[in-house]
Amino acid sequence: MRKCRTTCAMLSGTAGLSKMGPFHTRPRLLYGCDAAKYIHNYYGDSAGSKEIGEICFGQQGAAVLTTHSISRQNKLGISLPSVMTNADTFPSMGHSTDQPIYPIDCRLPGSKGTAPICQDPLAQDFGHMSVQCPAAQAVLTGNYHNPHPDDAMEDLFNEIADTWTRTNKTPISTIITRQDWQAYWIKADERTSSSASGLHFGHCKAATSSKYLSHYRAAKTTVALTLGSPFDRWKRGVTVMLEKERGVNLVSKLRAILLMEADFNAANKMIFGNRMLSSVRANSLMPEEIFSEKGCTAVDGTLAKVLFYDISRQFRKPAAIASVDASNCFDRICHAMTSLVFKSVGVPQSAVTAMLGAIAEMKFFLRTAFGDSEQFAGGGIEYKTRGMCQGNGAAPAASGVVSITILKAHNRRHSGASFLCPISATRKNVAGILFVDDTDLMHIDMTKPTLDTDIHYKMEASIHNWGRLLLATGGALKREKCSYTLISYAGDANGNCHYYD
Repeated sequence: MRKCRTTCAMLSGTAGLSKMGPFHTRPRLLYGCDAAKYIHNYYGDSAGSKEIGEICFGQQGAAVLTTHSISRQNKLGISLPSVMTNADTFPSMGHSTDQPIYPIDCRLPGSKGTAPICQDPLAQDFGHMSVQCPAAQAVLTGNYHNPHPDDAMEDLFNEIADTWTRTNKTPISTIITRQDWQAYWIKADERTSSSASGLHFGHCKAATSSKYLSHYRAAKTTVALTLGSPFDRWKRGVTVMLEKERGVNLVSKLRAILLMEADFNAANKMIFGNRMLSSVRANSLMPEEIFSEKGCTAVDGTLAKVLFYDISRQFRKPAAIASVDASNCFDRICHAMTSLVFKSVGVPQSAVTAMLGAIAEMKFFLRTAFGDSEQFAGGGIEYKTRGMCQGNGAAPAASGVVSITILKAHNRRHSGASFLCPISATRKNVAGILFVDDTDLMHIDMTKPTLDTDIHYKMEASIHNWGRLLLATGGALKREKCSYTLISYAGDANGNCHYYD
């Protein structure tokens, strides 16, 4: 039973993506030359980075676009990379210099994201992944001078430094033993799809019957994590488009799942999904507002919201609740900020580099009913992929620790809902209810008389602050899923109370 749910029960007396141009409205597979001409003819000089900044060109496409106008290339804000043709272990995977274009939403946003840490001057200090730069250590120790005039960035940096201090600067072990490897794969479902290389779950599960094979695979993975050097095959993934709603096969309504290498995903779950979250719990860093925590369900969050309404109605207190859901939470996470959060909770630099480095250079192949594509998107040196990828075993944990950091930074400026127990006079502040990317910010003040206008202004400031913190980590609010409700009461001459309309 969560603490905030229990608090609400005591108080209430209860027992117990916008449209983004032709690439999204008319899904099609375009190649470099055709894509450049198509964009030039459709957008002309008015094209903006928000509409097509996520599109990846090949060399020929870049040449065509440059022929039309170099100035237009700068206006588009597009990084036009060369295709990486280094020798890999699977030459049959296709290394064309004229790659196809896949509209993969936010997974390929270019070498620079929208978060302040991805823009100059912060980008010069932190780069794409901030684990190896002096600025990262300065943030952890609380000695970094922020050149960017942004309160949200300052609050996040302060919270990261505070978290690093509370974890006693103790690193999480990256050693995977034979017993760890066998215990994980014995429980794995062999039918799970994975691995562009063909080394699927069945191979890893069958190897558990041999202590020598298990030890070999565990030691091999440990070396990659300890040295921070991911295998080349870890940098390949197969994208599968699944229906969110049965029978609805519109491209904008499909969920893109990335099938990673089986051993890569297993290592991510062990280090980030298990050990990192265990460190968060051990250091009492898990807030009670997080309902995606182990032992909780979405129903618990819904019950807490119902109890919040009950408290407002029983005490006739004006209140407000705002749904501020994030868009593409796994795919918009900024690597520079996420690596700082990982370091603050004790994840070693090498493990962070191994996972985020593989994602940054990920080559996205596409699986359809006709088979797997031979060409890929991404995989460039200048064109870095961000996000955690849907299907990554570390993605829920990464989203969780980033949400914890945002929540704690938010609480530095806004108290949220202030509860007061009528018998024990115990006071408790609860910022809201969080379940993965679904967030409900709450506001009520039981400690003093308040007007509905006061609640409105405080909730408005809270929403703005939350949005700025979300943008600072690379995220964004999903407008169609955001809403706001103000609850107020009025009485009549007979002493009856009713909702104020």
